[in-house]
Amino acid sequence: MGDAYASTALELGNVATLHYLDEIVVTNTDGSDRFLQLFFGATSVPADTAVPDFILNVPAGQSISYDPRGAKWPVGGSLAFCLSTSAATKTATGPVGFFYLRGT
Repeated sequence: MGDAYASTALELGNVATLHYLDEIVVTNTDGSDRFLQLFFGATSVPADTAVPDFILNVPAGQSISYDPRGAKWPVGGSLAFCLSTSAATKTATGPVGFFYLRGT
């Protein structure tokens, strides 16, 4: 069994202490599509305009689950994540999501 991060309240994003990522579950409570952005090895959520290492669309009002097909993604000991209004760079406007990340 590995380590996990789970939101206890709505949030924009946060940081999890993980070396490898196994699973992501995200809920977007906003009325617009958002983009889950991952920043491998980051110890804080980057400022706006940062370029993420991984992007996944999260439709408005939906929950998604992503499993990298059993592969453990190396994330460098920590992983920053957020829901952004744009895909290519971080553009965040407020707490709109719940996050669950599982890894080791």
